[in-house]
Amino acid sequence: MKAKGSLLSYLFQPFRYFAGGWSLLAGVVFLLVLSVLSYFASTIMDGVLDLHFVSLNNRIPFLPFLYCIFLSWLSAVAVFYLTARILSKSSVRLVDMAGTMALAKKPMLFGVLLGFIPSLHQMADFGTDIQLIMSYLQNNLLLILLMSFVSLLSIIWYIILMYNAYSVSGNLKGNKGIISFIIVLFIAEIISKLLIMILV
Repeated sequence: MKAKGSLLSYLFQPFRYFAGGWSLLAGVVFLLVLSVLSYFASTIMDGVLDLHFVSLNNRIPFLPFLYCIFLSWLSAVAVFYLTARILSKSSVRLVDMAGTMALAKKPMLFGVLLGFIPSLHQMADFGTDIQLIMSYLQNNLLLILLMSFVSLLSIIWYIILMYNAYSVSGNLKGNKGIISFIIVLFIAEIISKLLIMILV
């Protein structure tokens, strides 16, 4: 592994420098911390790419937050690892894929932290009442725009890190890496949603 790199390289391609058993340990610890923060922020991550603010009036126990994060992570790891084993000519280690995929979730921390803003949870109580939803959007336009901007940047960063985790751990680059990543990400999202729907 390289010893030095630019700030952008560490932000978007950290897995060139950090992988293996230590990345898995750090990744699992991070997911546990993220689960706790998600619980206190009432922000549930119910899918590989999903994050939702839940109602503050109907508190959900801690375990669903924990299960959702780990099921979505395991879904991504399983699908990306199997795909890399099929497509890559190199040796693919499960520990590398699992660790880097866990750490790739770091940008979602910003979305979770937004959940500590109480007013962002109000829409969860509106159901399908369009009038209440429109009134809320009009009265909180700047907050919604800020939330959307932060969420969009977080998701873009997260997807970039996921691709780099897949590319580095599976040694898959170019068109093969990009096309297979897009397809497998879609499959991982579906699998994670189904598992969470059945088990949580």
